Amino acid sequence: MTALDGVITDWTLIPANANEREGADAVLEDYVNLRVRGDKGFIDGFWQAGWQQRQGIVVHTPKRVNQKEQHPLGRGSQQT
Repeated sequence: MTALDGVITDWTLIPANANEREGADAVLEDYVNLRVRGDKGFIDGFWQAGWQQRQGIVVHTPKRVNQKEQHPLGRGSQQT
């Protein structure tokens, strides 16, 4: 995790063959009420909804090129 200015604020080390959401789970468990940005590996709406419901963490991700439906605003989408 990095701050907006690029300073690393938290991290975890996971095996190369692990799902990146496992690493995010380890980092995010200590936080509440955050808005974070993730890459396309974090698009999973079910995963995002879990963090939002449990700890108020909203994960913003870019859409995939072939993604027909976007997540509702405030739940993993970016407003442009």
